[in-house]
Amino acid sequence: RPIECLIKLKSAIPKIVEADGQMIEALEKESRSQEELLKLYNPQFKQCNALQGKLALFKLKRLRQRQYNLDELLESMLQKVGSGGFGEVYTVQVERQGSTTVAALKMAKEIITEKNVIEFHTEEECLRYLKNQ
Repeated sequence: RPIECLIKLKSAIPKIVEADGQMIEALEKESRSQEELLKLYNPQFKQCNALQGKLALFKLKRLRQRQYNLDELLESMLQKVGSGGFGEVYTVQVERQGSTTVAALKMAKEIITEKNVIEFHTEEECLRYLKNQ
């Protein structure tokens, strides 16, 4: 599987180089000051971040709608597999569709909010991607 990923990356390099060239051309032609650009795009950037946080929080709430017994999850903790700024991660056993599956349970240090959920969601997507590679 890693070779497939490298082949895909190799085929994407010419497109990336072309996009970089186009970006450099556009930046060379840009005549507005950094202050003007920040004034123009910063509000949109903040709105996009807020929307991204709301969407990620919605997804997390939807995930929580699956009925897991928290007491059973905590009792089934097999071992601590990691920790970081966001929280600690444990392996647990989850009953799903009549069988037991080993899964990861992240215990957040703080309450999940629209601001910090993006970090959680991004990490989850990366782990799912790596699992499928």
